[in-house]
Amino acid sequence: MFSRPLTKSYPCLRVASARFSTQNKQMPTRKISTQQAKSSAADPYFGNFEEPVRPEYIEMLKEFDYLVENILPDMRQHYLDAGRPLTNPLNKFALPPEIIANIGEVKDEPASLDECLTTLRNTMKYSLKTLHPFFNDKLYAGADPVGQVSEFLVALLNTAVHVYHVAPVFSVMEVECVKILGREFGFDEETVDGTLNPGGTMTNMMSVFAARQEHFPHVRLEGWKPEDRPVAFTPTQSHYSIARGAMLSGMGMNQMVNVPCDRHTG
Repeated sequence: MFSRPLTKSYPCLRVASARFSTQNKQMPTRKISTQQAKSSAADPYFGNFEEPVRPEYIEMLKEFDYLVENILPDMRQHYLDAGRPLTNPLNKFALPPEIIANIGEVKDEPASLDECLTTLRNTMKYSLKTLHPFFNDKLYAGADPVGQVSEFLVALLNTAVHVYHVAPVFSVMEVECVKILGREFGFDEETVDGTLNPGGTMTNMMSVFAARQEHFPHVRLEGWKPEDRPVAFTPTQSHYSIARGAMLSGMGMNQMVNVPCDRHTG
């Protein structure tokens, strides 16, 4: 629960509330005949609803059930294989020609559900098992069950977080996560601001843009002026995205000065 009024912490809620106050009424329902009700009750996909389910959604649900039921045993086996690291390698290594031969080239024509399942299984076959305890690559490892099911749900909802009214839960989640992270770094959670980014590269590039906005706010509307001559500093071991941020911000990669460092100075 939140300890303060949501409309205070989330000004966008006031706009969304006003916008949808007249649209959030009960949708009209359509009466169905006795025969339709009996047919619906006999079909587990239709159910006994006052409003009949649209046929195209029934077909999509049947496809969904078929795919999930048939790929779930393979996903369970993936867990079991990853949990036996001495007898199961990280992956079946293959060069591109072999992968293309088994997965198939991209075609501009529809595929059957069984063909999709074959592609899914081959994708698992030739991919690394990041759940494997010997997977020690940088930055990430296998997800846990909660994360995996959450990704499943996110794919089903298939929304974006650009405006509140299409992603109310994810919008609130983003604000609350920013507050938690900001508090850990000493910021006031009532005034801290930020976004959740898809990765470190985007975050580093955004930090360059934020620094440019702080020191050269006119660039956003007017562009760089000859007298600006921006310069920034970064360790020689910094990630390539810092230089990319300088390039995209318009200051130029040569204006990002590399500072020598070692394992002690970073």
